[in-house]
Amino acid sequence: MTQQKPINSNANPAVAELKALRNEFARMREELTGLRSELSSRKMPDITDQVAKGVVLAGVFWGVLFLFFRSFV
Repeated sequence: MTQQKPINSNANPAVAELKALRNEFARMREELTGLRSELSSRKMPDITDQVAKGVVLAGVFWGVLFLFFRSFV
């Protein structure tokens, strides 16, 4: 990370604010680059896992529905 220079108190406040914004933008850009690389390195889940979860969820749904309507008989 870059070291920040002390802000001159006699300088124009607008210039000081622009420098602070530039430093903040540089930090956010570094963080965004890190997040982007982390996201690209993440492996997508296998489609069979997603299908298996959907089948289990549908089975639970139909089981609960069956027990619900069976309670009225």
